[in-house]
Amino acid sequence: MKYILMSLFICLTICNLKATRCQGCPDDNGGGGSGSGGPAYDCDTMGAVIYVDISRTTNTGNGKTWATAKKYLHSALDIANNCTGISAIRVARGTYKPAITGTNRDLTFYIGNNITIEGGYPTGGGATNHVLNPTILDGELGTNINSYHIMIIYGQTNVTVKGFRFRGGFADGVGNIEIGDGIFADRNDGAAIYMRNNGSVKIQDCAIYNNVSNDKGGSIYDYASNPQCRNVVFSDNVAGVDGGAIYMQAGSVGTFTNCTFVDNLYFSGGGGAIYNTVSTIINVFNSIIWDNTNSWNGGGIRNVEHTLLQDNNSLNGGDNLNNIYDHDPEFLNKNDLNGIDNVWFNEDDGLNVCDGSFSVNRGKNYSELYTLKDIAKNDRIFNSQVDIGAYEKQNLPNVNLNAVYSLEDSVTARVYSGKTTFANGCHIIAVFEPDTIINHKFTAIVKEVIGFIYTYNNVYYASKSYYFEKNPWGDFNGKITLLYKDLDFISFNSLPYSVLNLPSSANQNSKNNVRVLKFPQPFSTYQPNLANEEPIIIDPVDSDIIYDPVADLWSVTFQNSGELGMFLVTTFNEYVFEETGDFSDDTKWLNNNKPLGNLPSFNKIKITQGVECFFDEPLILKPYSTLTAE
Repeated sequence: MKYILMSLFICLTICNLKATRCQGCPDDNGGGGSGSGGPAYDCDTMGAVIYVDISRTTNTGNGKTWATAKKYLHSALDIANNCTGISAIRVARGTYKPAITGTNRDLTFYIGNNITIEGGYPTGGGATNHVLNPTILDGELGTNINSYHIMIIYGQTNVTVKGFRFRGGFADGVGNIEIGDGIFADRNDGAAIYMRNNGSVKIQDCAIYNNVSNDKGGSIYDYASNPQCRNVVFSDNVAGVDGGAIYMQAGSVGTFTNCTFVDNLYFSGGGGAIYNTVSTIINVFNSIIWDNTNSWNGGGIRNVEHTLLQDNNSLNGGDNLNNIYDHDPEFLNKNDLNGIDNVWFNEDDGLNVCDGSFSVNRGKNYSELYTLKDIAKNDRIFNSQVDIGAYEKQNLPNVNLNAVYSLEDSVTARVYSGKTTFANGCHIIAVFEPDTIINHKFTAIVKEVIGFIYTYNNVYYASKSYYFEKNPWGDFNGKITLLYKDLDFISFNSLPYSVLNLPSSANQNSKNNVRVLKFPQPFSTYQPNLANEEPIIIDPVDSDIIYDPVADLWSVTFQNSGELGMFLVTTFNEYVFEETGDFSDDTKWLNNNKPLGNLPSFNKIKITQGVECFFDEPLILKPYSTLTAE
């Protein structure tokens, strides 16, 4: 309750504040109130929106339309900070700096109005798309000269910043600047965004990277404000003391949904990703916090749900729901944030994850601040369940990856709806697809013993055994996909038992021979010969047996009902004795296919009607095998 009252107090103290200019910020290179040398403006005729386009040849436009857009963003803000009726600034693609030619490091994009500032518009205007129209707020004023704060937000109840990339802030100064009446911002805090005494500050679809503060908040310093971040990447930000990416204090409440924090560092204090002090609260949903100095420090409360974390640092009494600890998210390349094409927010960005990542399909649908699109403007909930992190995987977790080559792999994962992978090091072990929405942990174990022959009651099976267990033990109703290398099936076909071959890359017409043996019970040693129940025979649909020539991999998908347990892939055969004569005479059997002396389990011998069979050699029927005469 005390946190709610504190937030209410903050709101009450600022809700009546009017738009204001930064008192201590330097002039913006030639205009002051007239907007950097532009014509004088009248707040009553400005309208609700100002347009900005760096491609304009001059800054003399009035900003009322795209055709008369301001050239510089700080010029538009200068107007907006004097006119309460302006509610939005729309910014065309390009790189914007807090100065035209000046090198005063106190220069900043100052927001002193309740406003939405959105980048991603095309040159000359049109529909916004921050993916196609990169809009960059760059703190580099000159060679080795950087703004202390790229942006300052002060004294507002509702500000939205979306569709930008922040880079190059360097808060290494001494002293402070006066941003309001008797309110000061230290020059060594909050290199990308310094926010103070605000209500809601929404930050959406942004990348905030390569910013440095000597003291607190490498990217964001937050004092008595409530940041709400969704689809935001925080990467390679550095704080000399606390909060490599974010520092929060003075009753702030921060909410982070589908954000990615990676490689954010502090040096002498704490909070690699976030430092939130006593009296602050953070709510983290569906986010990745990985490879920072650590996840967080500070005495504030942390409510964390469906988030992949690098460690289990204290939540200080906050909620801890369905989080994944110490499991590599398997980024494509976290050292190349915008990918090979050097273009942000597309499928080759380094903070996309591989198909088998633990972050895929394991988020919480419709969590707080949920949005229909990810940071790359792709659909969220592509595969029934939202992904964790800023990027949503845009393909189902198919099996077009390397197979498992180790002798044993074991993975425990939470399964929701859609297709969920069990993977180790981005090598997919198996795929589950439940019939209904569920929320349970399952363990998947695959064993492969190279150089051995695998049998169960003389039934040979392909060289992997799979074991699945619900935690605690229980049923799973849905589809299961097992993965095999082509060599696994080829090796099976070389065995003397395999009258009916499994399919192979060279002969894919044998899918109808595939059978799955299911031993529905828990195992401690994962050995099928220790089963005390008769296995169930599952006949997969031929169309669900698929060969991927790129990965040289077979996937076998089938419907499971009820208990889990051990699963093996094999074939079965029916031997038909069709002419009167000796059992030992190969020519009396259909296709000259005579069974061996031991009839494996589940195989059949059928003596056709009207035919006499003379048993002239011993025959052993293994359990669950049959001999019938019509």
